[in-house]
Amino acid sequence: MAKREIENLRNNNNKSKNNKSYVSSVSDDEETLTNFLKEGVHIFRINLSHGTSYQHEHSILNIRKCAKEMGIVPVICLDTRGPEVRIEIAERSEIPLKEGDKITFSNVRTSNKIFLPIPDFTKFPLKSKIYLDDAMLAIEVLETSKCECTGRAMNSHRLKNNKKASLPGLVFEDNESEARDKKDFEIILKHKIDVVFASFINSRKEVESLKKLIGSEDVLIFSKIETLRGVENIDEIIEVSDGIMIARGDLGVEMTASKMFSTQKKITIKCREAKKPVICATQMLETMIQNPVPSRAEITDVGNAVFDQFDGLLLSGETAVGKFPTLTVRTMRKIIEDAEAYHFEISDHKNRCPLLGTRIKESCAVIRCPDLATIFGLYSNHFEIPVYFVSKEVQNFRCLHMLRGVIPYEIKEDEDIIKVVDQIKDKFNYKKIYFFEMQGNDEVMSKLRVFK
Repeated sequence: MAKREIENLRNNNNKSKNNKSYVSSVSDDEETLTNFLKEGVHIFRINLSHGTSYQHEHSILNIRKCAKEMGIVPVICLDTRGPEVRIEIAERSEIPLKEGDKITFSNVRTSNKIFLPIPDFTKFPLKSKIYLDDAMLAIEVLETSKCECTGRAMNSHRLKNNKKASLPGLVFEDNESEARDKKDFEIILKHKIDVVFASFINSRKEVESLKKLIGSEDVLIFSKIETLRGVENIDEIIEVSDGIMIARGDLGVEMTASKMFSTQKKITIKCREAKKPVICATQMLETMIQNPVPSRAEITDVGNAVFDQFDGLLLSGETAVGKFPTLTVRTMRKIIEDAEAYHFEISDHKNRCPLLGTRIKESCAVIRCPDLATIFGLYSNHFEIPVYFVSKEVQNFRCLHMLRGVIPYEIKEDEDIIKVVDQIKDKFNYKKIYFFEMQGNDEVMSKLRVFK
């Protein structure tokens, strides 16, 4: 089957006790999906901007089929299209452009022009810039009319079909956006999707409207911050969202490039202060689309994201259309594990779990409690050690993979919980395990036993 953007997010799993998740895009053939699951992937993102509804549903079923065969309960996330603008290239899949080449856009589909659904091109100031493919190609506007726009390529690039267009400073109404979203939400409810990555969120009102439209409290909403308005309203967006994704591709086009670093840091800190999970997205290992090794700068980017305590890291084109999808996932995992090992090494003398007072490297917590609300409340305390939530109904707790350091752990109906704790201790060589249990709506969690 042709590759398109299906993405997966790996959190703590039974291969490792590291605290970081990562997201990547993969083709949905069974062999590739199985390889990703073997690498520890538990969470998959399907980008609704690519493919048809039939293909999306096929992907969901394929993911669950492969995961079930391996005894894994996957988390599936859908990325909404939102009010985005994408190009259409007629009769071919890509156009090789060289610096200085002229290119014509039209809001009418023709065979010799690139379709760009903008109602009136005269809104584009002359010499303004149109950015395509996450700003990999910049076009300078030379001439406009209501129906057409001619520009000059400012750099060489192979422009592929269906790439996103970014128009900094310009806002156009997308009358089809709500209708598209409603159609997408039918898939969400039909297939019991766990998480929605909501594109181009600019305000609290948009998040609240989205929740009302979905109409299910079981679906988590992660707001994607990819506009200046989203940055300006970040506090109110965080407050009403279940999590945040910093979508650096579009956001990096909207703002001055030199401000991207500090903006990312500020949003991350705000999410940590609000006790909300946060994902870092776009161009984490971009060079691995073509190459079997990442750049040194990309390795450092991933490592710094670990130190910034992101809950998840996103791979996109690296495994959606890249040559080395499984290798890319394995590389991401190894970088994360190395960064976490170093973080433990330099902070072990002072970095102790705030609730337990124990050294991070030596210990974990095992918790049994009856509902997700309680678990998310406990996550807000940030134990700073791996936390295993044990349940005989792990299917209902699969979205916990979205949280840094949290591992849903399935047990059998009649399985002795003490034996389960011993199994976890032996499997990962913990020196100490703290076992807690929350009963019903009790507000106080009691420590039942310490295993040494």
